[in-house]
Amino acid sequence: MRLLLVSPSGSYRTAAFLDAAGALGCEVAVATDEPSAIPKASLHVPFHDPDAAAERLASVVDAMDGVVGTDGDAVAVA
Repeated sequence: MRLLLVSPSGSYRTAAFLDAAGALGCEVAVATDEPSAIPKASLHVPFHDPDAAAERLASVVDAMDGVVGTDGDAVAVA
């Protein structure tokens, strides 16, 4: 199963979601509101504009089985 996790870059919840997805054998892509210090570790999208974020994600992410927003503006993007 392939999942897209949409999470603010500073969220303390991200690790727990990734652990749970890993325990279920899921492949996870992560979208955040700020660029990652690790190249290609996540996708950067503008959470302040959920429509633009969704359009960007749709243009760069292959088909996913599910999308999960962790908190705050990430939920509106998801």
